[in-house]
Amino acid sequence: MRRRFASLTSRLVLTAVALVVVVALLIGAATALAMRSYLTSRLDAEVSQAVRRAAFIDGPGGPGGPGGGPLVVDRDDDGDTDVGYDLRQQSGTLVAELDGDSPSGIVLTEEAGAARPLSDAALDALAQLPSDGEVRGVVLPSFGSFRVAATEGADGVVRVNGLPTTDVDDAVGSLVRVELLLALLGVLVSAAAGTVVV
Repeated sequence: MRRRFASLTSRLVLTAVALVVVVALLIGAATALAMRSYLTSRLDAEVSQAVRRAAFIDGPGGPGGPGGGPLVVDRDDDGDTDVGYDLRQQSGTLVAELDGDSPSGIVLTEEAGAARPLSDAALDALAQLPSDGEVRGVVLPSFGSFRVAATEGADGVVRVNGLPTTDVDDAVGSLVRVELLLALLGVLVSAAAGTVVV
């Protein structure tokens, strides 16, 4: 009789714990997905703003249109063209020009006026993107994950602007870790409570 009662108690406790685990996982997954979607949409809006600021600042025709200043300039007067950028762009901003013959690009660093040049592999990955102005995700070798938008100007040059997903990934990662800790705590509490009550 005692064995049967102990077996029933164990089953009830295990069932309660299993339900807590399932509910915690479902709620945690839904929350993490919702948070990622929200943060990604905000990041996409920032990328769209970066596109408007970057190539032809204040040009009425937009990227590739008349009235603005060029994105590619020779900053160091060495005779070649370097990718320029609007000083209002935040660190981590990706700026690239894919003109076919000599594609170039940079990622702004935290140091004022400093930038890290994009590798050939990263430029090749950007060259595969449609130039429709839509914001989409891309993983660049040695640079990580970005949300970028590529647009083709009237001059036929494809300009790419983007921002890293580091902040989004870190925020979602922190949320998931907290959820796992809370789920573990819930399992321990439910197991202890079930043992005492049953």
